[in-house]
Amino acid sequence: MTIKNRGGVFGRNPTFNNVDVDGTLSIAGTAVPAPADTLTTSDIGSTVQAYDADTAKLDVAQTFTAQQDFPTASATSFGVGVTSPPRQFTVQATGSGDNLPVRIIGGSAASQCYIELHDAATTADYNVRVGSAGDDLELYAGGSNRLDVRSNGDVSVQAGNLIIGTSGKGIDFSATAGTGTSELFDDYEEGTYTATLTPDSGSITLLYDQLKYTKIGRLVTVMGLLNVSTVSTPTGYLGLNLPFIISTGSNYANRSANAGYGSGFVSLNCNEVNLAATESLSLAYFIDTSGATANGAAMGQQFQAGTQFFVTLSYHTN
Repeated sequence: MTIKNRGGVFGRNPTFNNVDVDGTLSIAGTAVPAPADTLTTSDIGSTVQAYDADTAKLDVAQTFTAQQDFPTASATSFGVGVTSPPRQFTVQATGSGDNLPVRIIGGSAASQCYIELHDAATTADYNVRVGSAGDDLELYAGGSNRLDVRSNGDVSVQAGNLIIGTSGKGIDFSATAGTGTSELFDDYEEGTYTATLTPDSGSITLLYDQLKYTKIGRLVTVMGLLNVSTVSTPTGYLGLNLPFIISTGSNYANRSANAGYGSGFVSLNCNEVNLAATESLSLAYFIDTSGATANGAAMGQQFQAGTQFFVTLSYHTN
């Protein structure tokens, strides 16, 4: 059967309701369904994929048996369940509640399934894996496993450190039983600082002046050995500088003292000198526990060349 482009027995633009073709149907132009047509599975032949010419999207479920490229050269984005995808590939679920619009299944029960993220400027692999290793969720960066979220809820850092990036944030233990004013562990620090002894008048020079400290949350512990090199008529109260200020509190709740030990004092014995920390100060003061002086009023003149004192002091900071 031949239908002429012009004239012929059927006129210029013939219309057919149903056409059976026994041979080969050749179409010189482009044949598409009408934009308003809704196609069904029965409309699709073994080699024809139908589409809606108005929205340029597939109207029926399709099974792709070969590699497909999305988006195509003429499209900038591809969406499933969304008419205006904001990214190159967007999947949007329907309905409410917990939706699972995407599922990726591994090749076997023993295989891991993962999503790979790859920067065009590097050869390193960044991916998230879940699968055979106890159904753990594994985060890979730089080609190696860095972080695991175990199936029982535990989190395991496989490499590197857990870094708190915002001051005042940390590990919150508020889910545990307790009546404290805070259950947030938000700081840890350890280091060494240079100690100085400051009397009311005169001066004291130290030979050994390095003390170590550890700060765990608000609790600070200082330790080390002080050894006096020379003095210049020190008198009055004598203070030792601290790495952090002592916190404030009601009813003297933040005061603390150590059980001191030293040697080489002018008139006091080795165990008659202690350190006391008083709130809102960045100094701890030496005190006389023998009762010979009022608190630490005359501790400056007890230190001389060769005097040494072992420091161990814990206190709260802000």
